[in-house]
Amino acid sequence: MPSFDTYLGGQKIAPLANLSEDVSLAARNATLNMIDFLVKTKGLTREQAYILVSVAVDLNIAQLVDIPNLGVTAILNRDIFKPQR
Repeated sequence: MPSFDTYLGGQKIAPLANLSEDVSLAARNATLNMIDFLVKTKGLTREQAYILVSVAVDLNIAQLVDIPNLGVTAILNRDIFKPQR
């Protein structure tokens, strides 16, 4: 079973076919990892991190060629945490 077997604490997604070759699931994994990162490093609640990720994170397909090793990166500009002048 892949490491991204849950989605935001909800239902397991294990019954889906071709998990290792699904770019949507790779994107979901990148999103969940970003949410976890924000909770751990910035002290946000999961809900706050989810909202921030939904409006400020860019997902980029980093790797499609080496199946089954698909790669999606989640990018968040750290400037959003700088105080405004």
